[in-house]
Amino acid sequence: MFKKKEKEKKEKEKNEKGKLSKKKKIIVSISILLIIIAITIMSVLLVNCFNNKDKDESIIDTNTMSITNTADDNQEEEQGVIAYLTIPSISLTNAPVKEGTDMDTLNNYLGHFTDSAYLEGNVAIAGHNRGYEKNYFENLDKVRQGDEITYQTKYQTKKYKVSEVKTIKDKDVYVIENTPENKITLITCVKNKGNLRLCVVGDEITE
Repeated sequence: MFKKKEKEKKEKEKNEKGKLSKKKKIIVSISILLIIIAITIMSVLLVNCFNNKDKDESIIDTNTMSITNTADDNQEEEQGVIAYLTIPSISLTNAPVKEGTDMDTLNNYLGHFTDSAYLEGNVAIAGHNRGYEKNYFENLDKVRQGDEITYQTKYQTKKYKVSEVKTIKDKDVYVIENTPENKITLITCVKNKGNLRLCVVGDEITE
């Protein structure tokens, strides 16, 4: 009788171990399956990431090429330039214009006021006239009424005739506000007068 109970006990323990072994196998199989799925998802995401990066780089190259093609063939390609400004009366030719008027931009380019018009309306541009690496507006004070200004973008080239040359206060932001008429507004500092700005306004020449 005792041997029979001992035998039944051993068989019960054996069955329990078998059940635990099956559970372990199922858990291991599920874990392996989850790892495989995770690796597959990561691979797909990485492939898509590289594909999107290639597309973005292509877009950048295309836009840069389009901007450069509007200027002379010998003109150096400059990424991010949105336009070129020419004022023959002061020998300013194809001065590059970039978006923004922060110091990093103005130290090397003319800066387009982001809140002003790009083509239709009042195009407002700022620039240094002394003391920096690039001083495109160093002779802006020599511009007179009737002088011609050319503003060249990848979409269109506009010509303006200077209608007004004036001194404004640094807080006179009205000069860069948009207008129903197409015009261009050029702004630079006034020497030794930190609160004043030189402002040149041109009206679009229409045929």
